[in-house]
Amino acid sequence: MGFFDRFRKEPLEDVYESPKRSVQPMPQFEPEAFEPLEELPNFTLGVLTSHPCRGEIQNCIVLGTASGEIRPNDIVYLKNLGEEPLVTKVLAIYDEYEKPLDMALDGYLVYLWLENASNYPIRVGSVVYERNATQEEIQTTHRNTLEEFYLSEEENIYLTDDAEEAITATDTAELLNLLLSCEENGEEEDEDNFYNKKDLLSELLGNTLIKEESIFYVEEQGKPLLFTDKDASEQTCAMLLTKPYYSENFAEEAPSFQVHEVQNGADENGIHAFLFRLVHTYGANGIALNYRNVKVEEEFFLSPLDEA
Repeated sequence: MGFFDRFRKEPLEDVYESPKRSVQPMPQFEPEAFEPLEELPNFTLGVLTSHPCRGEIQNCIVLGTASGEIRPNDIVYLKNLGEEPLVTKVLAIYDEYEKPLDMALDGYLVYLWLENASNYPIRVGSVVYERNATQEEIQTTHRNTLEEFYLSEEENIYLTDDAEEAITATDTAELLNLLLSCEENGEEEDEDNFYNKKDLLSELLGNTLIKEESIFYVEEQGKPLLFTDKDASEQTCAMLLTKPYYSENFAEEAPSFQVHEVQNGADENGIHAFLFRLVHTYGANGIALNYRNVKVEEEFFLSPLDEA
């Protein structure tokens, strides 16, 4: 019986297989002999999958690609963008073959055994990081992890029911922005595959947006700010921001504009009703989320809630 067999619910090899590459075995050498050729980034790791430890239900094992280095007993932080981080400790580190490691090395796929982390709402794209990690490093790790997990395969995106329940509007907007950027740069080779992914993410964007607890919009002269999208036949769009995106990028700055929050409410109708008002009261004929090129499908704002 392997080490993880005592804690996992499913076989290790079934948990995750990197679609980008075949990960090479972790090199074996004494940590003292390792001298980096260049300065390493602060440690971050984007979570690809996670599961609690059997028999130690308060602890949790996460899998991801290390950026920078970390050792057992180091204190780290675990967070979802826009949420308060959990302070935890690395109890142990293992490579993909269940071999214990003295440290996680930059660029390698590793398992981290985290103390008292099982109750944190970990999902794909959650980030483990050390104290000195910058906001840019954390956000880049989050973005790269989403891209690796959802967009790196040539086939269409497949979401289990649990994954669809866990993914947020912030993550979906990020994925759409990444996909559209790839297409704009000529990196998407298969046109059918591109549109299949785009259609799935566009529908998912609307479904996740109207379930958010709240969203933000920019006000100008007492009404939501609209912008003209020249790439969409002069479409007049309203820009909305999800709460995590706003808090990570703008909340600590002194804004030169007025930002207002729209609560979804206990009945979860508030955001849909606001989208409807943007079109029928303020004259928007398009709605962008977090990025100018990430648009909400018309079906989520052209009809009142009772007709949607």
